[in-house]
Amino acid sequence: MLTRTSTVCDRVYHVGLRHGHTGDTTALVPDMDEEQFYSGSADKSLKIWDVASRRCMETLLGHVGPVTSMDLLNKGRPLSGGADKTVRFWKVDKGTHLMFARHTYSVDAVCVADQDRFVSGGQDGRIMLWSSASKKPLASVSSQGEGKWVAALSAIKQGNVFFSGSVDGTLRCWRFSREEERKGLQLTEAAESISAPGCINHIAVGKRFLACAVGKEHKFGRWFYDKKEKNGVLLVPLSYKEG
Repeated sequence: MLTRTSTVCDRVYHVGLRHGHTGDTTALVPDMDEEQFYSGSADKSLKIWDVASRRCMETLLGHVGPVTSMDLLNKGRPLSGGADKTVRFWKVDKGTHLMFARHTYSVDAVCVADQDRFVSGGQDGRIMLWSSASKKPLASVSSQGEGKWVAALSAIKQGNVFFSGSVDGTLRCWRFSREEERKGLQLTEAAESISAPGCINHIAVGKRFLACAVGKEHKFGRWFYDKKEKNGVLLVPLSYKEG
């Protein structure tokens, strides 16, 4: 079993050398049919990969800095954040993309909330809620303050709740209300924050719990490093109630 797994990994590794990115691969997300997946890289590009042939099918160009994060809005519609301070929504079949540029520093995290809305967070300490129909954010909030970067985001899909993680180890839960949309959406904290023993670099949300990847340093370098902190995974049980 171990030999078979090693063989598969070797094949993928060699294909990547010939046809892959020229910089570090920083983000991955599968398409909905799982026949393709997208990768983002420090070489400023996104690539579309075919699972069956293990080949790069297309390269998407637009970012002028490293790609830092990715998610999927719907089939053929990847979402990316970059060190160029932008969020980009890609329409692969049309060969175009939309750019959202309101952050003042690197966008280190993006996530999709529902079929139209998505969220970004960056080194400016701000979280922004977007719609593909507008170049202006629907709502914006400062999660931590100056110097407290947003390093991770993840949402409960098709809902109005998402989570943010920052370099100081704070996990927050946010909510936006659909009823208030005509008046302008507001981002409010939906639960008490939780402190993790390190920088929260990634968040994965499940049905019964969420998992946070926690590290002694920020995922892209040692701007923040504390040897007293931990490298590990923090599991947080989830519970739901109406209202």
